[in-house]
Amino acid sequence: MFKYKLFSMQKYYLTTVLRYVLFFTILFFPASAVLAQNDTLLQKGIDLYDKGEYEKSIVVLQQRLTIAISDNDKKVQKTIYNSLGNNYTSIGKTLDALKAYQDAISIAEELKDRRSVARTTKNIGGLYSDTKDFARAMQKYDEAEKIALEVRDTSTIADCANNRGVVYEQEKKYNEALEQYTKAIVLYTALKQDDRICRLYNNLGIVYKFLKNYDKSIECYQKSLELSKKTGSKFMVAANQINIGNVYEMKGDYKTAIELNEQGLQTGKEINAQELVMEAIGNLAEDHAKAGDYKRGFELFKEFAAVKDSFINVDRSRQTADLQTKYETEKKEKTIIALEKNRYQMLAVIGILTLLIVIAYLLYSRQQVKQKQAREKAVLAAEYNERMRIAKDVHDDLGSGLSKISLMAGIAQAKAQPGAAQNNDVTQIAGVAKELIDNMRELIWVLNPENTTLDQLVARLREYCADYVENLPVEMELDFPSEVSPMRITREVQRNIFLTVKEAINNGIKHAHANVIAVTLKLDHDAVNITVADNGKGFDISTVKGGGNGLRNMQQRIENVGGVFAIESAAGGTSINISIPMNKVADAKIQL
Repeated sequence: MFKYKLFSMQKYYLTTVLRYVLFFTILFFPASAVLAQNDTLLQKGIDLYDKGEYEKSIVVLQQRLTIAISDNDKKVQKTIYNSLGNNYTSIGKTLDALKAYQDAISIAEELKDRRSVARTTKNIGGLYSDTKDFARAMQKYDEAEKIALEVRDTSTIADCANNRGVVYEQEKKYNEALEQYTKAIVLYTALKQDDRICRLYNNLGIVYKFLKNYDKSIECYQKSLELSKKTGSKFMVAANQINIGNVYEMKGDYKTAIELNEQGLQTGKEINAQELVMEAIGNLAEDHAKAGDYKRGFELFKEFAAVKDSFINVDRSRQTADLQTKYETEKKEKTIIALEKNRYQMLAVIGILTLLIVIAYLLYSRQQVKQKQAREKAVLAAEYNERMRIAKDVHDDLGSGLSKISLMAGIAQAKAQPGAAQNNDVTQIAGVAKELIDNMRELIWVLNPENTTLDQLVARLREYCADYVENLPVEMELDFPSEVSPMRITREVQRNIFLTVKEAINNGIKHAHANVIAVTLKLDHDAVNITVADNGKGFDISTVKGGGNGLRNMQQRIENVGGVFAIESAAGGTSINISIPMNKVADAKIQL
């Protein structure tokens, strides 16, 4: 798998200062090219991938795989599994990609096809790079290159050099990245592989962008764009349009940046490349905001958040590692059975190597800790200032405008004649304005870093509970502590606790038809404990387990931050209990 990156400017939308979206391109073995000449269905799947139509390619390849399994054709199965892995990677299905690559390696080892083992091992390294596990990614690239040198596979050697350059780039080791890219481009030029040269120019454009050589960066991206149009890769066309738009945004040319990102967005939607769509929307939100169009920027920001939440799986990295560990464990067990006489010796060697690796890692980490702390502090400072700026801009610009709309609607209501046709329209305008103001207040509260403290969270919960039932025939009973520590808490805990309590209150009134809601919050040294109880009609818990409803969402939110979620319900009402250990609540990052 050849690997390249799409540079992201969403400094305050993501969980890190810079977020890299990683994509891949297909690498078929020489055997697959020969097979494809006599196999129309397989060739169709390959052509669809090259055009960036990944979903269609997967359907065709699955059809051909069924035939290959029926015929027990191992060579075709190996080729298809590797191709499926590349397709799944391109649409962000990491676990499916890893499983396909593992199947490809198993068959390649059975066929004693070392060249295929090297190339698929390199592809797995790309998945680890995607999940930010750079140490394991580099290990896989080293394994792949060692085999490639043995079988004299120049293309794979070049791919490994390029992929190492991508890792070094993300680690901000730009000189090492340029060295690897230079090595790769020499090899690709000799092999006349235009598709890889195209993506390599994309990578070079990113390095020059980091070095603030914007003209050189645009030059490299333009070369990549020309080659991508020549090879017919819509995926690379969209990626380069977005990347060039990013550079113009950094140069302050927001009009050109918006035009290019719009082009990339449309192309990304055509091929259903969700990473590209998410990146383009995020960039457009920032471009419009910097150009002074805060309304459009705010609308795009909400759209970006929705796309990001639907695409990003917070457990992807953990699940990928678990699946790979399971696969490797199964292989080790087979090896141990075959070599039972030497198993103790093998375990001893593995243990010694592991110990040496751990010791080396600890020594290295100790040397780097001060530099890491300084970088983290700078990152947090930048994030803090950016979030404060956004919260202030939204409050000052959007807030004043919405308040003016609400005030004007109220004046128009007062002047309107009873029963007048226009009165309903004015009432609707007033309602929408009020709803937008409420949503904006919640957004400002989340964005403001000064609110990520325990006392601010408790104060916000108390305010929300009181406001929610203000105009409803519902009694709200609150039992909150009078004094709360101003300790810093994580944004994940802040957001998930608030949304869970909000959902619980809404369910009690909307679904349970309760007229009394009791919210109790208790703090101790060990945990934050919250109970939301109502006197509604209740429900049978067993009938909703596993359902796609709010209960499962609430449980997942609390469990994602290390807490415990429990629910009790009967005919007399429902009680939702939340408990989160204090060590999971507190923010362990460097304090500003």
